[in-house]
Amino acid sequence: MINSDFKVITMTDRDKRNNMDDIFEEITEMIEHLLESGFNPDTQGMDKPLVWGISMAQRGNEPPRIKEFGNMNMREFLGSMGEPQPDIRIEPSASKSMVDILQADDALHVIIEVPGINKEDIKVDLAGDILNINAQGNDRKYSEQIELPVKVLSDQIKATYKNGVLEVIFMYDRSNQKSIKIE
Repeated sequence: MINSDFKVITMTDRDKRNNMDDIFEEITEMIEHLLESGFNPDTQGMDKPLVWGISMAQRGNEPPRIKEFGNMNMREFLGSMGEPQPDIRIEPSASKSMVDILQADDALHVIIEVPGINKEDIKVDLAGDILNINAQGNDRKYSEQIELPVKVLSDQIKATYKNGVLEVIFMYDRSNQKSIKIE
């Protein structure tokens, strides 16, 4: 008999945990190398702050999807220093934005940070369940493809842009929902 105070760990749980440990260990090593290298953006002729990060999402038993965001390519930077590249599958990008998807009761809100861009330079398209965001300013360029988690009405979309934040609001497509009477 198994004591209910203990969680039974299956092989897949252990594999997932080890995979995540490996990913975070690789990221930690990259950051430590950057700090130890004496890299100084002021001496490299860079007048803007360097931003780099990752976002990670995992659905069910699918492998984790890791995306870079920011205005620098960390793999390129480390590669130029002769640093061996970590064995992590990261989707490449030039400049990625922070994206939040909020599922409210009445609507789906997609919030994207695109600072330094004029409203007129942002293009928003919906193709099926993929939201495409493209923006280009004088010195910045953003490109995002966001898979929407639910079905939405393509004719009821509202987008606003204020202080570098784009918000796209979708109404849910509830045409296939039916009430079921309980007997």
